[in-house]
Amino acid sequence: MSRASNNSITTAALLTPPGVGGIAVIKIAGESIWQILTEIFNSVNKTMPVDMKAGRCYLGHIMEQEETIDQVMLLIDPKTNSAEIHCHGGPRIIQRIMLLLQSRNIAIIDTDLQNHLDSISSEQNYYLAKARTSLAVSMLACQFPGGLYQWCHKQIQAINSPAFSLPDYQYQAKELLQTFAIARRLIYPVRVALIGPPNAGKSSLANILTGRKQSLVSDLAGTTRDWTSMFTDMAGVPVELIDTAGWRESNDELEMMSLRKLQELLGQIDLAILLIPANDIDNFNAIQAQQTAKMPQNLDILTVISKADQLYTTACSSTHSELQISSLNQCGLEALKQSLKQKLGIMADFDFHSPAIFTTRQYHTINTSLTREEPNHIAAMLSKCIGDIN
Repeated sequence: MSRASNNSITTAALLTPPGVGGIAVIKIAGESIWQILTEIFNSVNKTMPVDMKAGRCYLGHIMEQEETIDQVMLLIDPKTNSAEIHCHGGPRIIQRIMLLLQSRNIAIIDTDLQNHLDSISSEQNYYLAKARTSLAVSMLACQFPGGLYQWCHKQIQAINSPAFSLPDYQYQAKELLQTFAIARRLIYPVRVALIGPPNAGKSSLANILTGRKQSLVSDLAGTTRDWTSMFTDMAGVPVELIDTAGWRESNDELEMMSLRKLQELLGQIDLAILLIPANDIDNFNAIQAQQTAKMPQNLDILTVISKADQLYTTACSSTHSELQISSLNQCGLEALKQSLKQKLGIMADFDFHSPAIFTTRQYHTINTSLTREEPNHIAAMLSKCIGDIN
């Protein structure tokens, strides 16, 4: 069986989401694919692409001249002049195959949804796939066809009625704009660093909060020489938790190098949790001043008394005003998570099922509508926010 080739356009697209994965699927289509596959695909059983049958998988290698790029499975569809290359999902392998196809005059189609986020519906789909906590999923899932989508529609209906009130719309829109900061906190992980003197319990707390023993725990000061980063869900907030080296004066060059790196890191985080061990509570003010002296002035700090079990028979029950925790007894951890949410501006009474702005596009569109006074201009901005859902 032979298939004609002509000058019609041949395309290629990555069907699987970009990123590290087990298998990636690249689809190519066009009448010239048979000649191209003959040049770049070597079948293990020596079957030529023009002789392959639909519904069967063919094992072989994608070749660039004499070099093997990857061992792949090839599936073809003669009726549509298309084929699928199932390769390993490493980004570099995908990139090399795509570049090889591009060198054969194949047009690469951009299938990344992020480049086509022009509606509440498409934005919801994109960020739901990236959501890392159940609270984020809950917030996003409510925005279409309810939530923000429904709010925009109701405002458009109100604008078209004789009872439309511009001040009332502006008040509601300003209230809605305030949800953006909270929504972004739920979508993008917050960078939180555990800081404090040596043996303050930072590594123990990191292990408890993340549910895994990634940080080495020891009574020896200076055990943690460099910072480690891990992901955790803190009461629905996605957090990149950073366990840092204890701050102290030292003649150890390696340790001091680590502390200099810590200073650089502190300029890049959203919040610091300062742990002061309970057995040093008499020196609380001095330790707090020492630990915060070299931190950025605008850094938000949540101060916590750790190892509360060492002083109180009932951990976390003293009259000290600071939050108290015990990693050993797992006491005060829920209060710590709630305090973190409050520090980040996520109030306990926030309704995650209500309309919320969760993308920059939505924010700018609604914010721009506040500069409009003509009802039809406001309605146009709201329609733009809704976007094309077809």
